[in-house]
Amino acid sequence: KILLGVHAPGSSSTDRQLQHQQRQQQYAALTSQWQGLSRSDGDVYVKWRERRNRIAKDVRRTDRQHPFYRGSNARAHLVSLSNVLRAYSMLNSAIGYCQGMSDLASPLLVVMEGDEVDTFWCFVGLMERLSTNFAKDQAGMHLQLTALRRLVQVLDPQLHAFLEARDCLNYFFAFRWLLIHFKREFAFDQVR
Repeated sequence: KILLGVHAPGSSSTDRQLQHQQRQQQYAALTSQWQGLSRSDGDVYVKWRERRNRIAKDVRRTDRQHPFYRGSNARAHLVSLSNVLRAYSMLNSAIGYCQGMSDLASPLLVVMEGDEVDTFWCFVGLMERLSTNFAKDQAGMHLQLTALRRLVQVLDPQLHAFLEARDCLNYFFAFRWLLIHFKREFAFDQVR
């Protein structure tokens, strides 16, 4: 929680409890926003419905082999993951929800032992660092792919030449690796 900016380093137990209560209220306000949307809200509702459907589709297939999402509380955990992503979509409406976010939120929910509020605020902290990866112009991803290309060019010129000969210098094959920080390339317990 400290690493993701949920709690300040050196904060006391009392400060953390008070902050948790405030964050619970803020989270409840966000969830009530999306729960209160209806067709009468027009374009806002249409946009929300699209995001809600994308979230539902991705949550259904995120980490389904992990025991956390298979046990007796599996349904509740999937609902919590969905709620976290919906609330984030409301909080940051400019980005909303993008594919890959469920892969980043899922390990947080596991580490937070199903605590939806803590998971949400940890996810917010993580997304503050990664939001440019999910922006429409994908500026963050393009910067990372360029940096990777330059690193390979310097550290492994032979590999760089191989990729160049095959017109692969855009490094799009590494897009998912960088977007979700290799989460799908390693076993679940190695990424949390």
